[in-house]
Amino acid sequence: MSGPDFTGVVVEGAPSAPPLEIPVPPGETVFSGGSSGPVLILTGIDETLRTAETIPVTFTFRDAGDVTVDAVVSAPLRRTIDRYLREQEPGAN
Repeated sequence: MSGPDFTGVVVEGAPSAPPLEIPVPPGETVFSGGSSGPVLILTGIDETLRTAETIPVTFTFRDAGDVTVDAVVSAPLRRTIDRYLREQEPGAN
């Protein structure tokens, strides 16, 4: 995943090392968030975004190339973000 407005991605509360791999079974749709899909948090955004705004995100597929979508901003997942920030503090872990 890449985009002009963010520098990284956190998956399920842990930083993701590139390349981020999310399996997409043939003929199926994969959703982010909710109970069935991975939670993706874009990091390094230097502007304030509001719920329901969009941000361009480019997904790169191994066999199909790049697809850019306007991802809708949702309310922050406070617990996940707080945990990630604590883990980034010096001396954590």
